[in-house]
Amino acid sequence: MQVLGKIGTRMDGGDQRPHITLVRGPIVSTSRSINNEATPSIAFAYLTAYLKAYGYPVSWVDAIGHGLNRYWPLADYPGYQCQGLTFEEIVAAIPPQTQIIGFSAMFSGEWPIQRDLLRRIRAAFPKALIVAGGEHITALTEFSLREAEVIDVCVRGEGEHTFFEVAEAYRTGKGFNDIAGTAFLDGSGHYVEPNGLTRIKDIDNLPWPYWPDGYLEGFWARGKSYGVLSERDMPMMISRGCPYKCTFCSNPHMWTNRYTLREVDDVIAEIKHYLDRFRITAVQLYDLTAIAKRSWAVEFCSKLVEAGIRLNWSLP
Repeated sequence: MQVLGKIGTRMDGGDQRPHITLVRGPIVSTSRSINNEATPSIAFAYLTAYLKAYGYPVSWVDAIGHGLNRYWPLADYPGYQCQGLTFEEIVAAIPPQTQIIGFSAMFSGEWPIQRDLLRRIRAAFPKALIVAGGEHITALTEFSLREAEVIDVCVRGEGEHTFFEVAEAYRTGKGFNDIAGTAFLDGSGHYVEPNGLTRIKDIDNLPWPYWPDGYLEGFWARGKSYGVLSERDMPMMISRGCPYKCTFCSNPHMWTNRYTLREVDDVIAEIKHYLDRFRITAVQLYDLTAIAKRSWAVEFCSKLVEAGIRLNWSLP
């Protein structure tokens, strides 16, 4: 698959698309925590690639990636600290032309702080459409909407296509009532979840992640990594979902129990692309369950050898 993929015709020029800014808040931890490592946002990379394929301008405000090795105490939450940009810096970094704000909320333990950040963003951008997504939002959707009244609509589960449909509805003046994978509060305050959760069927047709210039280099320069540390570690995903339903895991809420693997050849081609563009020295798989299918893992290893690709790779 090419970097922008082949999901649709790229639209430029006369058909104006609203500017989208994706926002990730800081890492929240106890003041003495030592195990909250900063990692690149592969979710933003996938969303951006998909939206750009349809002509949408996209900016990132990643408090973690843009504020590496910066720590500050939470005055309202004694004993807790944040790693990354401050709330004021995050809000100031959002481009003034932004019309749609995509906000990532992954962990429920961070929710009170992320909720406060959302309210700050709303105060600065009263007319913007605020779209929230991520594991926490998907698992506790109605709770999040009622706790953070500033959210206009939630994207549940896989975000690429649903977020695009939300952006299209906003652009054309339509509502969200027919968009599967969304949730919102209607004018009467009733919780609405149209058509349940959807999954992307053909993940090989998704464009490869879009990484802004200099973004990954910031992590590499500071030795930030998601697993076995190498010099230039590339986050990747070879699958979506997990076939299991562990009671302690949010996976069934986020992904259902549908497990989908990419074609090995497409994964190999993506690795070659990163070797050429970024001179990577390792691949780190962000998958929930990377090697549930033995035949896929054997084929992958064999084709790495056949292609003469010599680098480290690790998995959760």
